[in-house]
Amino acid sequence: MTLRDVQADFGFQPRTATTVEIASASIIGPAGTYISPNSYDAGPFGAYLTEFSPLDHILSVGGQNLYTESGAGFGMKLVVDWVTAPAGSGTIQTQLITSASSGLFTPTTIIDFGALPVAAFPAGYRQIASLPRSNNWARYLTLQIVTTATMSAGSYVAWLGLDVDSEVLGYADGFSIK
Repeated sequence: MTLRDVQADFGFQPRTATTVEIASASIIGPAGTYISPNSYDAGPFGAYLTEFSPLDHILSVGGQNLYTESGAGFGMKLVVDWVTAPAGSGTIQTQLITSASSGLFTPTTIIDFGALPVAAFPAGYRQIASLPRSNNWARYLTLQIVTTATMSAGSYVAWLGLDVDSEVLGYADGFSIK
């Protein structure tokens, strides 16, 4: 079971004096690049997402060394849930990007789901990928959606979490979580 902080969701925007709370980010508009309204400051765990770290453990299986890491970042996954099906033509490309600056200048693409036709994104469609071990991680992370045509509908919720594809959907009935 994954518990996530909605305040840290890539698309969540809290209620203000003049707006309502928004839980998803939109790609409605002309063809172009849409950056999620929120970003993660990966400063506290960024070092653990590099290729190797002091927290690595070597698991040897059949003479092959496999590295597993038990520190921060272990098993984290990017999840993009399409709340509203996009309406339009062309393709949609979902990417997790990272940048050294909070303004997300000159970003590096870490995860790229590839350009897919709009018809591949029905409501409820989930894109999921493990965060890769890489020396390209920078301090700030966010989601970028690239569209090649005008969209009249389409919204998503995107977040990072653990156990997002677990078969255990929750706890037994009758127990409250406080």
